Amino acid sequence: MRSVAYTVTTLPIVSSAHNMDFKTQFHPNSKRPTKIEAWDKFCNTFHLPPALKNDVLEPWKPFKSKGDCEFASIAIDAKLMQANVERLLVLIGKVVNGNANITFKSNAKLRKTCDQAAEKLTPIETHKITVDWKKQKIPVKVHKQDLWDWAKELLGNKSLAPHFEWDAQWVYRQDEDAGQFVRMYNEPWTADQRWNIQVHMLIPTKLPNHHSNATPTPFSILLYADKTRLSSFGTVQGYPVIARCMNLPSHIRNRNGVGSARVVGWFPVLGNDPEKEGKLSYTNFKCVVWYKSFKTFIEDIGAYSNAGMVHDCYDGQKCVLFPAIFVLSADYEEQLTTRLSHKIVFWDIQYSDPHDALSFDCLHFNHGGLFSRQLLPELQKIIKHVSTKLEGTMGKFDKQFDKMPRWRDLNHFAHAVNTSFSDGNKFHDMSKVSLSNIDDSDTQVLFAAQNLLTLKSSPEGYALLMVIRSYLELDCYIGLDVHTDDTITAGKAELEQFSNLLDDYIDLAKISQVPDLKIDWDFPKAHYLKHTFEDIRNKGASRNYSTQPNEGVHTLLKAAYGHTNGKEIVEQILRIDQHRLVISLIFSRIAEYEAALSTQAQDASKDSDTAIEYSYFRSSSKKYYMGSLQPITTIAKLQSKQPQEPAFRDLHNVLEKFVNETLPNLDGMEEYKAQLISWQRLGCNYQLQEFHFVKINYESKESWLQMTNYLHCHPNFHHHPHYNCALVQISDTEDVFVHLVFVFQMHIAGVDGPLSLALVQPYTAGLPGLTRRVDRDLGFIHVKATPRASSIIIPLGLIIRGALLAPDFSLNDHSEFFVMTHIDGDMFLRTKGLSC
Repeated sequence: MRSVAYTVTTLPIVSSAHNMDFKTQFHPNSKRPTKIEAWDKFCNTFHLPPALKNDVLEPWKPFKSKGDCEFASIAIDAKLMQANVERLLVLIGKVVNGNANITFKSNAKLRKTCDQAAEKLTPIETHKITVDWKKQKIPVKVHKQDLWDWAKELLGNKSLAPHFEWDAQWVYRQDEDAGQFVRMYNEPWTADQRWNIQVHMLIPTKLPNHHSNATPTPFSILLYADKTRLSSFGTVQGYPVIARCMNLPSHIRNRNGVGSARVVGWFPVLGNDPEKEGKLSYTNFKCVVWYKSFKTFIEDIGAYSNAGMVHDCYDGQKCVLFPAIFVLSADYEEQLTTRLSHKIVFWDIQYSDPHDALSFDCLHFNHGGLFSRQLLPELQKIIKHVSTKLEGTMGKFDKQFDKMPRWRDLNHFAHAVNTSFSDGNKFHDMSKVSLSNIDDSDTQVLFAAQNLLTLKSSPEGYALLMVIRSYLELDCYIGLDVHTDDTITAGKAELEQFSNLLDDYIDLAKISQVPDLKIDWDFPKAHYLKHTFEDIRNKGASRNYSTQPNEGVHTLLKAAYGHTNGKEIVEQILRIDQHRLVISLIFSRIAEYEAALSTQAQDASKDSDTAIEYSYFRSSSKKYYMGSLQPITTIAKLQSKQPQEPAFRDLHNVLEKFVNETLPNLDGMEEYKAQLISWQRLGCNYQLQEFHFVKINYESKESWLQMTNYLHCHPNFHHHPHYNCALVQISDTEDVFVHLVFVFQMHIAGVDGPLSLALVQPYTAGLPGLTRRVDRDLGFIHVKATPRASSIIIPLGLIIRGALLAPDFSLNDHSEFFVMTHIDGDMFLRTKGLSC
């Protein structure tokens, strides 16, 4: 039999969006025509690396070599103390390898070079202000960067230039069913507020006549200010101010690196005085401090907000930039302070309104607020009360919580009844993996409790689970990275459903025997939910104004505090942060330099049209990657090693059936099918190459961009068996959930190259009777596993994406499962069409 190529091993990602058109309607002031693009063009924005110039032939300067820059980066990222740096340099000095040229001789020299490099950044200066209090002049310090100098620093970065978006726009995707265009909301410039600002912008008449054709547009700024504990004991606090440019796309501004968060200031922290706290005079004093600090901080951009600044754009056009504070990212307490202290200051900055700038924040209002401080405590009260009637309920809940399946980037919890965190991210994970089908932090809670809080055992507990399930749905809608008019409408409907279910719970709580249940849910953070979809229409996806990326900067600042001597800590922390930023900037220059060299080398041998292109959107043509290679084994060895594993007992026959009946009918196997004239036999000594890990690339239903799942098929991953589930396409019209049993490659006569396969247990067994009430009430997608001995072979290319399934703890054999639909936006939207 002649060999044919096995094409499934490099199966391209199947894209439903490839046949979809996208329409972009630009603001009339931009004078740009409406454009309609296919998916490939819409999602792929390529930019050639900047051309090499004489002054960038050594992009690592002022470091003497690339090796010096790399060493400095390691020393700073690893938070090495001076003694460690000195020891490491002595050791490196003894090593002669020629791969790097390290010239540092001391920690002092390293820090001095970092200072020289940081001179290219906008400096942070100290300003002293005085505030009157009880006939005293109280001096305080405000540390700040000139915001407009920071803006010009970004504008001067050639690598960022192609990514700035100056024109407001309405973006639509074509609805495949209706054939109509549906509006999308993701980046800030796709939402209503940017459009409305640009409507009211007029070029000031005092601008020179030769700039009269320039387009007025806002340089949109996000500011985040929040106190944080710098020391592990919480006795030392800091008050950093962080800025991001909202004209840059989210994958740049929300990441770490060039164009992302910048610590642009540091507000004074007033000590807590028990004798003063709570007194109106001291509260007013703190408000005045915040007001004067903020006024000092933004006064530099006041003049430009009226006069503007002409800027030459990457595409050759001119625009007039007006700084505008587009978003104030803060938790509720800081938002309250802003409303009290900063309102008057904002009127000095055109196109900046504190009420419009403040936004709903999922991290503090939902994960660290509504769920962690309201829903979870209620659940804990009810679980504890039920345990007094049904002994062991608390223990079962914690045990079931601990048995929840593991998922990458999702915190795992061993206990839930008495759990208390200060981290909103952990509450987010708890809700998604703990109770049944609720979200990243609430889902967990829902699955773990669904068999304990039933209509019979606890009517109020069952009602609360319905509230939590609706909260998870609502949280998923709010957290989508790309919205449409349809998802906003659905989100609003879910908000109304949440409100109704909460009313039902309150009615039960009023007559419940469970002590201290909450009956007053009219608190500010719950009230903010009413504004969330208005914020999405006005400012785009909630990630645009979430505090989560900004709070990540706090971790870096806390690490920097650990390297101070405890005196004048603000200056030392900001110096270390400047070092970190400038090294990131230099490394980006090095990357551009090396990319440009690579492009030049390719141009020398190929036509320039094929030069390497740079883009955020780089999708691989491969559907999957296999990893964690294991020694070659045989079917017989698998069976002897795991004699109690039913899936392996008849594996040679299952493989034979796949090779002779399924494989010939796969796409690309036409030649193999034509040559298959007799049944191919596979004995128990047939060799297989096992893998414990596979990455699956898929196109997100949320954003239509490529995403990746990390799936394990490992008997002892971090001391635990770890076998993930997946969603698999078994026909043109049917997708099913499966459990990975064994991932492997094998060679077969007549096929060129190895077959990449998985032995999987389908969750396709029929469920008895009609859909249960609990499934309807809690929105469960309920599936049942086929017998383990009925496991089947599938090509890895048929896996759509990874999945997370929670066992139905009401059954002793754990043969039935619930699909955890809230692990991410893609799974949430993908399962909307599935029935319970």
